[in-house]
Amino acid sequence: MNQKQGILLINLGTPATPEPQSVRRYLRTFLGDKRVITLSPILWRPILELFILPRRPYTSAEMYQSIWSAEYGSPLEYYTKRQAELLQKKCPEAKVRYAFSYSDPQLTTALAAFAAEEVTDLTLIPLYPQYSTTTVGSVSDEVMRFYQGKNYQPNLKML
Repeated sequence: MNQKQGILLINLGTPATPEPQSVRRYLRTFLGDKRVITLSPILWRPILELFILPRRPYTSAEMYQSIWSAEYGSPLEYYTKRQAELLQKKCPEAKVRYAFSYSDPQLTTALAAFAAEEVTDLTLIPLYPQYSTTTVGSVSDEVMRFYQGKNYQPNLKML
């Protein structure tokens, strides 16, 4: 069988734009993850929807606007994409992609692309400074949900 290698760099994510509406969508997804906020959804959802999302996107948008580049957009997306491009040059035998847990390009989209290419060995590299159930644990959950019930699953390695 012909071996096909894939490498997936995974980061947290970023709003699509530094505007409050985009930040709100991002925060709803991020703060809606049960690994990030472990409070019961029955208690947490009203707090999120009634108190956090009506206010926090405006202050967060101001902070994003202060670091957003007119040329490159989100610094996190720019540097994550750049890391993938440089790693691709160092590992030409593998297909290198990047994905985000809470924004585009989504983790499941990248996994589907590797499946379409019939990648046999996939190395997942969460780009977090340390292990945490709120970061790496959440990535692991999403990867396992993606492959659950599918006939295809590559050999997975998570660094």
